[in-house]
Amino acid sequence: MSTLSVKTAKKEPKMISETGNNPDGFSLLELVISLALVSLMVGFFVVHIPGKDTGRELNEFRYELERFVVKTSRSGNAFGEDRVITVSSEKLQSDGEELAVPATVELSVQRSKGGEFNRPDPFDWVFHPGGLIEPLRFRLESESTSVVLSFDPLTARPVAE
Repeated sequence: MSTLSVKTAKKEPKMISETGNNPDGFSLLELVISLALVSLMVGFFVVHIPGKDTGRELNEFRYELERFVVKTSRSGNAFGEDRVITVSSEKLQSDGEELAVPATVELSVQRSKGGEFNRPDPFDWVFHPGGLIEPLRFRLESESTSVVLSFDPLTARPVAE
């Protein structure tokens, strides 16, 4: 008796990507998503490099200086007394409060209109109760940015240049 046997070729199932029919590569959608994620990660690392925050530090000091001047002026008006801010290149002081100039920011002052900006030797900036102050212009400089800041002689509020 002879047996007849038929051999069938077993085929291994091919892995097919869920998003496409090409088993050997990635679909366009997969590549786009991967590139987007990598670019987001690179963007986060570039933004947070130390030493690149001098512009931010300058702006923060600018807003602190504006608040410091307005607060000093208002306290003088409220109590009917002269208030004084002692201005130097390292700090500004008034009534026991102090505003330090950051190491990355260079402060210079123009005391008269049309005059030059100079690093301030310590001097007193007087705020009278009626609201009159000496008109000063401050120039704040860092490695990448500079800002000129003026204050209204009556209200001591910052004036746009």
